[in-house]
Amino acid sequence: MPSALSDTISTHLAVAGSLLPVQTRAVYDISDPYAVRFDFTLDGCPPIRWHFERDMLAEGVRRPVGEGDVSLRPRWTGGRETLVMELWGDTRVGYESAVLITDSAQ
Repeated sequence: MPSALSDTISTHLAVAGSLLPVQTRAVYDISDPYAVRFDFTLDGCPPIRWHFERDMLAEGVRRPVGEGDVSLRPRWTGGRETLVMELWGDTRVGYESAVLITDSAQ
């Protein structure tokens, strides 16, 4: 078995009423068995990496979870189940949030 498994997932960034596609790779590495890493890439910029607890992701597709820098909640959109991720962090202009919507695989 490989030491890491990864997959590309469909993700969009919510900006001013529009959804912008974001290249996203989900990575599970056995060296960190309780987490899943997401690499988000927008407009050819270097990837932005976030690590999520596996349990939090599993709960987030069923009910709202999280507080502080990360919150997750399920949502049905156009007959598809999606996961809404709100991420907070320091940017060049201050502490800001990003809302990402990704297909949810159960």
